[in-house]
Amino acid sequence: MRCPERRFNDDTRAAGLLDSLAARGFRIAAGPMQQFAGLLHAQISERLREQRRTAQLKEQLEALKAVERIS
Repeated sequence: MRCPERRFNDDTRAAGLLDSLAARGFRIAAGPMQQFAGLLHAQISERLREQRRTAQLKEQLEALKAVERIS
């Protein structure tokens, strides 16, 4: 049974589950499911990169705000 407050998506877990299937999907003779897995994997990986970059930028902003408060 699923908790109502639980997230429906876990990008890190999804990317991990799709890793091996997506890697096979980049072959020329890949079937539709492998190609779809490759597409999903690429989109999820990009979203994870964007999330990491966003977190990094937020940390930098907070550091700049801290410097500004001290000055």
